[in-house]
Amino acid sequence: MAVIDRRGATVDASATPLESGPTTTLAIKAPCLVATTANITLSGTQTIDGVSVGSGSERVLVKDQTDQTTNGIYVASTGNWTRAVDAASNTSWTEGTLVYVQSGTAGGGNVFAQTTFASPLIIGTNNLTFAFAAQFISALAAGKTLGRNFGAGTGAVQIIPLRQKLDAALTLYADFVNGNDANDGLTAGAAPAGTTHGAFKTVQAAYNALTTRYDTGGQNVTISFNNNDTQGLVITFPWAGGGQLAIQGPGGSPPSIGLVPSSGSGITVLAPLPATLFLLNFKVSGLLYGVSLQAPGKISVKNLNFAATGTAHISALVPGASIVANGSYTISGGAAIHWYAALGGNITMQIPLTLSGTPAFSAAFAASDTISLVYAGGASYSGSATGSRYFVNNNAVVNTGTSGNPNALPGNSAGTASNGGIYQ
Repeated sequence: MAVIDRRGATVDASATPLESGPTTTLAIKAPCLVATTANITLSGTQTIDGVSVGSGSERVLVKDQTDQTTNGIYVASTGNWTRAVDAASNTSWTEGTLVYVQSGTAGGGNVFAQTTFASPLIIGTNNLTFAFAAQFISALAAGKTLGRNFGAGTGAVQIIPLRQKLDAALTLYADFVNGNDANDGLTAGAAPAGTTHGAFKTVQAAYNALTTRYDTGGQNVTISFNNNDTQGLVITFPWAGGGQLAIQGPGGSPPSIGLVPSSGSGITVLAPLPATLFLLNFKVSGLLYGVSLQAPGKISVKNLNFAATGTAHISALVPGASIVANGSYTISGGAAIHWYAALGGNITMQIPLTLSGTPAFSAAFAASDTISLVYAGGASYSGSATGSRYFVNNNAVVNTGTSGNPNALPGNSAGTASNGGIYQ
């Protein structure tokens, strides 16, 4: 027998509340035990944000996958995880759907909002993205007078303003050894006992805090880190307010500390950049890319050390993506490609480069494909490399500023141009 519920929806009388409720008319999901803080494998028992899951059909908010189409709410198990029944259909989500997280060092007590707009939002096809929306805390706790309280006492809901507008430059700190992603990131090093006034653990957490807590108001922001960060950074949401952002390591000549993830890429930008992103004074590597700009915007690099990387050290892969150098840098490890511009991307390097240890490039030192540009006029090179010097294809350009000198770029074998590609 079918019945009409309070929403006016027709549901089966035998359906459980969750089974009858996976619809975009429900703005708040049933709570999750914990939320992820990084990309995970969607199977088996594991510890997420300090909470063990997989043995008791726990609900987990998965919000940090590299493939954002796999984000969502899952039921954990010892085998392959499955999407929760209220989060598995194409009517389960809409922009603004809220999820409360019960436990976890970083995410416990937080409410997250789903921020992708699509109608309908197709599970497995459209990205699911989540941003911090509010905190569920004691309204009477000391120092927690950040917003409007609803109710009183422990467990009262307090809505915290999403962004504080800056009236001066801001530095956020990350420290992979001494930091904690539950800290406020406003001071360097470990937080004093009983406080959260210390560095974040990861650069990712510092960037997430920038996008959810601050409006730059035209002010410049620096994210400073001083220990190797093995998580890397994925930018899926732009910062607000138009100020420039610098991500800065501890330096060195060349730098030996940096963003050196065990999987994925050092830095991947998937959201349009509202202002220039400066990267300086750190080492970077990745199984895929070192620095990859996959959205419109501008990245400027200086005193980086590009270590061994899978696909490309530097890549600009969409129209409007531009990567430039405003200072020299070092290449200490090989890759398939050093400079890779594709699909309308633009890379401009007019600075001295130091090649250390004869890095090998299995595809080409410089590659430009499909109406893209790599411009290296004025660049100079200290040291040597092995591999093809260039590859240019499909009406793209590699311009060395040498009128086509075939030996202008590092490498030990000739480059190739095809299908209207131009080498200059």
